[in-house]
Amino acid sequence: MEMQSDQAWENNQTLIGRELKVIIDRLEGGVFYGRTEYDSPEVDNEVAIPFQKGIEVGGIVLAKITAADFYDLTGELVM
Repeated sequence: MEMQSDQAWENNQTLIGRELKVIIDRLEGGVFYGRTEYDSPEVDNEVAIPFQKGIEVGGIVLAKITAADFYDLTGELVM
């Protein structure tokens, strides 16, 4: 697990600044949570995107990744 977390950290850091398609899975506490086209639900990274009009659960948006930790990403909507 420890070896994998180091690899996950390194991989996620390479995503910062990239624009990725994100399918929105849910809205929780003013934050949309989704996953990239490369990630499986409940297994891989989640992308957190602050609430913004125009995003809908089930929709696909383009998000710029602004931060990353071991298992999850933070992004902002690309207009």
